[in-house]
Amino acid sequence: MSVLKKGLIMLTAGRSLPPPQCPPMGHGPVVFPYKPGPPFDPSYVTFTIATRESPQHKPLDPNNLKNVKNKKTIIIIGGWEEHAFSEPSLYFSDLTKAYLNKSDYNIISVHDYQQMNVSLNENIACTEHIDHCIADLIISLYQQNKVSLSNIHIVGHGLGSHIGGGAGSIVFNSLNKKIYRITALELFSSGLEYNMTPKKQLDKTDAKVVDVIHTYTHQSLGSADFFVNPTTRQPPCCGRLDAGRCDYGISIEYFIVTLNSYIKALQCDSVKNFAEDKCSGHETAIFGDNYKGHPKGNFYLYLY
Repeated sequence: MSVLKKGLIMLTAGRSLPPPQCPPMGHGPVVFPYKPGPPFDPSYVTFTIATRESPQHKPLDPNNLKNVKNKKTIIIIGGWEEHAFSEPSLYFSDLTKAYLNKSDYNIISVHDYQQMNVSLNENIACTEHIDHCIADLIISLYQQNKVSLSNIHIVGHGLGSHIGGGAGSIVFNSLNKKIYRITALELFSSGLEYNMTPKKQLDKTDAKVVDVIHTYTHQSLGSADFFVNPTTRQPPCCGRLDAGRCDYGISIEYFIVTLNSYIKALQCDSVKNFAEDKCSGHETAIFGDNYKGHPKGNFYLYLY
């Protein structure tokens, strides 16, 4: 359920006024020991596709891509426990609808109900295999002239961001060509991802453009990292018993807002300097879906 209230006010770059009456938030994850999970079963990884012509998600067989048309393609990858809905229409349905309202895309969703709802340790282990399944799909789309790599945009949330990065890296290693873009709607907040090997973490080299939206964590991993309300808890989450989970998840809703908005963020070398308004005159970048890959660096904005 959405936690954004009607009449969301968006303050753009250069407005260093934090949201009122929101206590500071903690960004430091606790790092748990890594333990391997059970044997991976690729048959659990499935795909669905939605388009304007057929807006309800339908199964997509990676071995039968004859009906896929060459157009901009969004690949949505959820994180831990976000695959709990076995019904495809319930999986990131707001994001799918927002994209199809914007234009005619292929919206491909990645599903793994069995292996993304296990323990955290097992979930981390599974990510190191799910990315191969996604990469195989992308390579097939490319080799069958169904979708060009320049039209591929992976949108991941939490661990899904790291899975997307792994898929992008595998595609590059296989084809010596990169997909266009990976957008991370937050990274994972438990700290387990810090135990992942560097090649399994999201990296700015995994696609031509790698942008990260931070609403809870502080680790810069992209070619552009956007820190939203970096000195406070996210305003719609204030006072909630699940405020931390809300901070982590609200990146999805902020991103949906940007599909039809041009919101600027200010480049700055630290949260402290941004909060003290010491970055006035620095470059700005468009935050969210309409970011085009330039400029690069760390960007900050208040959004409420």
